[in-house]
Amino acid sequence: GVTRYAGGCRCLIIPAGYIGCAIWGMIFVILSGGRRTATFAAGIFTAALLISLCYSPNKVMVYLNLGYAVVTVGFILIEWYVFTPI
Repeated sequence: GVTRYAGGCRCLIIPAGYIGCAIWGMIFVILSGGRRTATFAAGIFTAALLISLCYSPNKVMVYLNLGYAVVTVGFILIEWYVFTPI
């Protein structure tokens, strides 16, 4: 995209998104070790999707967020009520 900088250090601003994404990825991988922690991580993800609806710029983003939230909740329900681990 086209980004314009207004102050700040470019060397710190440019990699900030990549570092933040890596940190969130690390948190979700750590939380996915057990059944309860995986459900907790999926709940955090769903809550983040629903909170981001307040900042959605258009209807496509709203539909995408709602769709991913519904799919995630569906997988949580399948995990707890249908799938029985050995």
